[in-house]
Amino acid sequence: MNSDHELYYQTYNEAFEAYLSQRFTFARKQFLKTLSLRPDDPASKEMIARIDTINTDDLPPNWDGSIALTMK
Repeated sequence: MNSDHELYYQTYNEAFEAYLSQRFTFARKQFLKTLSLRPDDPASKEMIARIDTINTDDLPPNWDGSIALTMK
């Protein structure tokens, strides 16, 4: 049986792979699952925030998952 630690990393990896594949609904669901395992996880919170602001109509064909930083 997987420990919560292993389950967290497995779930985060699935979420990030889905994000990179532009499967945002599944990615968001998995990031929420990681937060159920680690409620204070800043990485999962940041990824959910990114997903919530992505306009899929504006993504270029060669989108690589990166975002443009607008603040220093």
